[in-house]
Formats: sequence, C-alpha cells, structure tokens
Amino acid sequence: MGQTNFSFHLRVLREAGFVRAERRGTFIYYCLAYTELLRILQDLKRWLDTHHAMVTSEVKQRSRPGRHNSAAVKTKEVA
Repeated sequence: MGQTNFSFHLRVLREAGFVRAERRGTFIYYCLAYTELLRILQDLKRWLDTHHAMVTSEVKQRSRPGRHNSAAVKTKEVA
C-alpha cells in the first residue's frame, strides 16, 4: 500500500473517531481512540479466522470427486 493510500485510510479512521492523530514536527503519530477497540478488533479477527476456516473446509468437502458440487456454501452463525 502506498503512502498516499495509507494516509487516506488513516484520515478516514480519524474522521470516524477510531484513531487519534498527534503531529510532532513533520511526523503524525496515530493511536486507537479507545482501548476497547483493540479488544473488539482482536475478537473480530478471531471470528473471521474461524469463519474463514469453516468456509474453506466446506468448499474442500464440496469439491471432492464424486460429490455434487454446489455454488451454495453453508456457514454457521456465531453469536
């Protein structure tokens, strides 16, 4: 990701209130606006990792020879 693209995304996150920015000389330092966001992001990553594994497993099962291949993939809802 180029610096321009990265700066754009950081600006969007700042404007949305997810990160804070502090200018020090020619540098701008960013940090999460709320420490709770780190826990939420970690939980989201764990859920996405689990969800990805379930979908990957289902796709592999459906692509085995002798099985009827379907475009639909079943996933479990995680509360």
